[in-house]
Amino acid sequence: MPREGPSCPASSLAGSQWSASAAQTRLESTTNTLNIAIKTVNNFLSGFTVSTNVGNAWKRVQEAAKKPAGHWCPDATEAVNKAINDGYTRIEALIKAKVPTKPPTYAEAASSQRGPGVQAQREAYVPARRQREIVVAGGTETLEEKRRNGRELVEDLNKGEKRGILAARRLPSGDVLLTTESRETKERLEKDQSWLNAFGEGAKVKRRACVVLAHGIRVDQIDTKKQAEAIQALYGQNPGLQAKAEILGVAWPSKVFRYGKRISPLYIQVAEPEQANRLIDDGVVWDYQLHDCEPFTGECQLTQCFRCY
Repeated sequence: MPREGPSCPASSLAGSQWSASAAQTRLESTTNTLNIAIKTVNNFLSGFTVSTNVGNAWKRVQEAAKKPAGHWCPDATEAVNKAINDGYTRIEALIKAKVPTKPPTYAEAASSQRGPGVQAQREAYVPARRQREIVVAGGTETLEEKRRNGRELVEDLNKGEKRGILAARRLPSGDVLLTTESRETKERLEKDQSWLNAFGEGAKVKRRACVVLAHGIRVDQIDTKKQAEAIQALYGQNPGLQAKAEILGVAWPSKVFRYGKRISPLYIQVAEPEQANRLIDDGVVWDYQLHDCEPFTGECQLTQCFRCY
């Protein structure tokens, strides 16, 4: 800022063409530029609430700028002009970038409140033990058989042949969760299901599906009431998918028909987490378009705000 400053060395003045009139002209130019810069900064700061320290500091700068200037040399004037012009350019850019703010949308507000436990990446945690678990839906069990505890169930299942079943727990739904020694043991038991007789006639293994969302599917193109046809249609448009993933079922979100949506994510249920990863990596082709996929998690169910009703 122009204020009383040091004079130029005599040797510097002697060798220059610095005249009194030229000095006055350059000084007036610097003063005008400085006044414009001060006005610009004041306009910029008017849109903010600044702290007392910042306000006092800026006030001192303006007071110092109003003091009469002393004897200036050309180099000093050039340096002041350059500093003011650079600062003016930066402030002008900030003012242009300052656009009127508007209230955030519900989606923007919800995403800004994402906690540290919610990951932005398309990931869903699957416990490793799931690769060793089997869910059994009981058949015509007697009342006494339904009262069996974990030890009794394991003993009955391993009776006469060691099948590698380590634990059993009856779920609130009435199904039984079995834990096996290894993934290979689980796959072997799923193929040879003679052991299901311990749960009565009609008992069956329930496949635990991993759900993937395929985005942007037209609702009128897939009839989820006809599961077999819908699954075959997906296999038909995705060559090689049948060898990579076993699709157990497809479904639409419950709100699709309630609100008459025409385009919606499609729930695709596959048998294993590795198969879900393949769909996420490769995507799903439908109606000659490639649709992005992501795992279904609790965060996918959005809570509707009052503005949407």
